[in-house]
Amino acid sequence: MFGICLLHSVMQGGHPCRWLGNLLLPCVCGFVFVSGWFGIRFSMKKILKLYGVGLYAACVCATVPIVQTGDFVLWGYLELVAKLWKNFWFLHAYVVMMCFAPAINFVLEKCGKHEAIGLLAPVLGFTFVWSWGMNIPLIGRLFPYTNGLGAFSGFTLLSTYIVARFCRMYLPNPNMRHTLVCGLIALVGILVFGGDYHSPFSVIIAAVAVYWFAKLPLSSSALTRLLDLIAPSLFSVYLLHSHGRVGFPLIESLQSWLLPYMPIGCAYILTAIAVFSTCIMLDVPRRLVACLFNHMMEKKHA
Repeated sequence: MFGICLLHSVMQGGHPCRWLGNLLLPCVCGFVFVSGWFGIRFSMKKILKLYGVGLYAACVCATVPIVQTGDFVLWGYLELVAKLWKNFWFLHAYVVMMCFAPAINFVLEKCGKHEAIGLLAPVLGFTFVWSWGMNIPLIGRLFPYTNGLGAFSGFTLLSTYIVARFCRMYLPNPNMRHTLVCGLIALVGILVFGGDYHSPFSVIIAAVAVYWFAKLPLSSSALTRLLDLIAPSLFSVYLLHSHGRVGFPLIESLQSWLLPYMPIGCAYILTAIAVFSTCIMLDVPRRLVACLFNHMMEKKHA
């Protein structure tokens, strides 16, 4: 998620660096890949909680112009909240993935390896060959337009989920030298063809990152406590920082302030740290309300 904040710092701060942005785009696939690595079990309660996070983020974003102007009209505020919530593409795409994930799990659990791959290959083909192939110079003109199967869709997230499940079930401990070679090839592919979310190279980078992080000796209890502390806010961080009402103006203003004092690369990193930390803090009220609600429910059941 920090990589996604860095991606938007690179691309949305008024001083974009295209090649660096392409290298950071796989972070979005990485976030979904982690979900696929551990698996998702369908739960309406989880979906409602996720939409609750989206509603909170929309309310925060809609509050910003009120603070700036001092004008508050209840109906206009609610209308803006609904509009912002509707435009959280990643939230709704993630929910689409959650709805279809049980079917993917069922195929993988009930079918043999070759049969499962044969059944799910068309899904991967639509995303990582057909839809992505449209972006290839010259050759892309031969592909028909596939509205709804492109980079910004639940279909693409579902395909990433499938790849992650394949990796976890059929290749949990690959040769790390081979993994590194695949990662280097994917990096070249991203630099040449771009790294959109439906690019096969982006998914390869996400897989390589997960494999390498799984090998790191991250057994520190302090680090574990830190990750446990910030993990419930990460989806909220995405929604808050990636919207034009909060994150992008903050990114632009921070970079404009930092650039006279340091190289652009340092400004990117410091901006990402500031935005990530700010969004974590903005999510604290939601976390407190959720903890209070859970405590009340536990007392009620007790």
